Amino acid sequence: MQLGCLAVILGLTTGCSAVVRVAYLELLPLQGFETLQTDRRVHYESEARAAAELLAAGYPAAISQIKTKLGDKLHITPEVYLCASDACFVKYAFLKEARAEARWRGNLILLKAKTLEAEGRLLPVFAHELVHAFWFQRNIGCTPRWWTEGLAVESSNGGGAEKILRALATQAIRNGQVFQASDENSCWTRMPPQLNGMALPMFYRQSGMFVEWLRAHDPKAFAVLLVKLREGDNLTKTIESAYSQSVTALHLAWTKYVQ
Repeated sequence: MQLGCLAVILGLTTGCSAVVRVAYLELLPLQGFETLQTDRRVHYESEARAAAELLAAGYPAAISQIKTKLGDKLHITPEVYLCASDACFVKYAFLKEARAEARWRGNLILLKAKTLEAEGRLLPVFAHELVHAFWFQRNIGCTPRWWTEGLAVESSNGGGAEKILRALATQAIRNGQVFQASDENSCWTRMPPQLNGMALPMFYRQSGMFVEWLRAHDPKAFAVLLVKLREGDNLTKTIESAYSQSVTALHLAWTKYVQ
């Protein structure tokens, strides 16, 4: 173990706290969950049984949707844990303020189920997390945050961005409030600089709109992009190769299109 990480454990620095938290969660057994007998991939706190049954019913369609959108299937279908209580989610989540997350190996998805069910977002957010699991299973989870979240929003038909309507995001873009499509890797930051000062829900919606435009603007290039990314190629270089334009140029073209 590096000295810096040891210092984190001792509470002396935050330089690699994210790595330590990920390692800790991988070793932490998930307890207090029941297993749904009709789908043994689904585990739930007792108060989240209805949400578990809803998710199990929608699991096959979500898997099919992700395969269609991403051009390939998941290597494995993740185990899903549905927390009914905030305490449960805080205990097992990497980002405690989130509603859902996929673990870094892509083998497990954790959901704040009662909250998502009350918001009517359980299945779309689950599909969003399946997109993350898809890339984590290929060891390609750490790409620029606008792409990571934008593709997950686009592929899940808006999952994770429900709080911001498209019309509101469009108006923000027309007012000059646009996320940055930089190539900076921001997997380990809670608030990546690509937000350009905006709130996360707006960032998710705009990123999803940009990815949706990339797919519609040149479907063949987008299909090539997905294949190359599945093979582990660099995002920025692959976009430039597939579209014969830089990410910056494409982002500007999209912005003008929206405006």
